Amino acid sequence: MEGSRLVALVVCCSLISSVELQPFYLMVKKEEVNATVGDTVVLSARPSVPVSGGFWKFGTKSIVVWTVEAPYLNVAYTKRLVHLLDNTSLLMFSVTLADSGDYWVTMDSPRGDEATAKITLNVFPKPVPFSIAVKHREINTTDGDTVVLSVSPSQEVKNGSWTFGGKDVVMWEGTVPEINVDYRRRVAILAKNSLQLKSVRASDTGEYRVAMSTDSGNTSTAKIYLNVRTKRQPIDVRPVLSSINAEYDANVLLSVMISGEVKNGSWSTGDQTLFQWNSTLQNVTLHPLFLIDLLPNASLLLLSVHEYSFPLYIITLESPSGDTATANITLNVFRSSHSCTTYNVGFTISVLLALVCILVFANHIYTNVKLLVKKSTMFWLYSVKDTGYVYRSSW
Repeated sequence: MEGSRLVALVVCCSLISSVELQPFYLMVKKEEVNATVGDTVVLSARPSVPVSGGFWKFGTKSIVVWTVEAPYLNVAYTKRLVHLLDNTSLLMFSVTLADSGDYWVTMDSPRGDEATAKITLNVFPKPVPFSIAVKHREINTTDGDTVVLSVSPSQEVKNGSWTFGGKDVVMWEGTVPEINVDYRRRVAILAKNSLQLKSVRASDTGEYRVAMSTDSGNTSTAKIYLNVRTKRQPIDVRPVLSSINAEYDANVLLSVMISGEVKNGSWSTGDQTLFQWNSTLQNVTLHPLFLIDLLPNASLLLLSVHEYSFPLYIITLESPSGDTATANITLNVFRSSHSCTTYNVGFTISVLLALVCILVFANHIYTNVKLLVKKSTMFWLYSVKDTGYVYRSSW
């Protein structure tokens, strides 16, 4: 019996000795914690036995101090949403780049032992997504010009390409571009990103796509639409005859000469639209008293005009570039009877004037002849008297 007690006593002493000799230490889950700006992190530290108190420090700055009572938080961290978990670990919300560094935690055991541990926090900036900024998503230019499809990547680019209509225009890796044979001497890469097109033409109109990749493998694409217009050509319209006199019931052609490209046009008179057309589509608005037809050269044919016809006709043309040109033609319609009467009256007056002129001329001749005869007779009488002869004239 006594032997059993002695064995039990030895075992208890051994257990007590082993408990008392166990060292006090802190267990750290991760000695180095990586996070991104704005993340929530936990600096985890667990004591080997329950503790009576401790504190966390960042550099020389105290973050939180605690005992068996409520923890005391440094005023500098009250607005940072910092909490102490289970009186051991540190919880931090919305970390910043300034939070990067070494964090020290120190704890005390109930028997007065002290243990310290270090955790390093690395806070990195938020990764910026790779993107391509476009200066102008739509570019309007004129054929023969030089244009730049300007883009700007958000990160350094390793390689990229420009395509048009599903065909590569140029591609590059590093600083050496490879240009499609169809675009040689017309294409260049500016600042290793933007596309320069020289002597553009109408066939270059369309959507251009650029794709780029970074060293880390991130890719991004962008699109630019290029609209190449033909050079503006002046448009002009001139009437063959600006004023036309026509007989009643006759057909009249309002003929015009056009230079330049025509997109839209119209014939009108006063506030009445006679013809409108757009490219190949025609829309006619007929006046109830008119029969008209539009000829292929934009001249207007009036069928069977009358005295009620409008006196002024206006043609208006518009070019693809928006320039306009107008011309006016005046029309005077008369009846044939009026013309004959006018002609007869004029002819009668002319005949009467001619007769008057003849009579005046005849009278003048008669007077001159009579005077000449009289002078001749008197001369003869004087001549006879001088010779001694007497002659009795019947005059």
